[in-house]
Amino acid sequence: MPTTLKRDSLVSFANEHRSEFEALLRRFVETPTVSVDPNHLDDIRKGVELTVETLESFGGKAEVYRADKGNPVIHGVFGNDPKLPTVTVYNHVDVQPASKETEPWDTEPFVFTQKGDTYYGRGTTDDKGPALAALFGARAAIEADVPVNIRFLWESEEEIGSPNFEKIISKNAQSLKTESVVVSDTVWVSRNRPASSAGLRGLLGFILRLETATVDTHSGETGGASRNVVFHQFFLGGRDLAIKVERNSADDIIAFHTNSPSTTRIFCVARNRQFLAASSLVPSISPMLRKRKP
Repeated sequence: MPTTLKRDSLVSFANEHRSEFEALLRRFVETPTVSVDPNHLDDIRKGVELTVETLESFGGKAEVYRADKGNPVIHGVFGNDPKLPTVTVYNHVDVQPASKETEPWDTEPFVFTQKGDTYYGRGTTDDKGPALAALFGARAAIEADVPVNIRFLWESEEEIGSPNFEKIISKNAQSLKTESVVVSDTVWVSRNRPASSAGLRGLLGFILRLETATVDTHSGETGGASRNVVFHQFFLGGRDLAIKVERNSADDIIAFHTNSPSTTRIFCVARNRQFLAASSLVPSISPMLRKRKP
């Protein structure tokens, strides 16, 4: 008979499998799957192989989906009963670079270190530890005959903006179909308060164009006096720069401008991610927030 998992049984399961979990987490942490660095491409390959090996050792079927260029996505399938609901758990197995010499690490970032019940090493939190915790949780659910099909979708390019993720899942949508998705790449409020995140902050992409004159000018004649666009671009990207977003609901215009004490204000105005205007000459942003025709 299908059962539900109780807290006591989960605690017992975790204690029983803790050493197995720690040994497996060590293998993942000590495989430096740094996706941003081409020198770690072989480590990415090893990480994918380790992921496939792990999913299959847990009784799942693993499929590797590859893009023409870039790192793959690994799909793990546990159960395929059409009468049961299907839930997919997302994690990523790539990590950020780390160095004890240049960053404040007390331990080697790619050496799994345990101090009491705390684990140290790149990926223990983001996101190899949560990935393996979810996998062990799936094993507990399967052993308890919880009536659900479980899928795992483990990415290897999350730390570089997931350039191929959408392409891969769109191309293989039929094989990856699911009723629900759990993103296991967030945080808990504390050790004693598990959290289930309902949403994350998104990103708004836009193109910023700067204009510092109404006509072309010659650097040999006016270069010393005219505003330098390159300077303003660096200024706009400075760490101390505050950028505010203002929205005009009537036109859905978003204005980005600086809070710099300088008299020069740099901003761009966009509607539905389409560039409308940008300037560093006008003293106020308000004239830009007027009704415009599409």
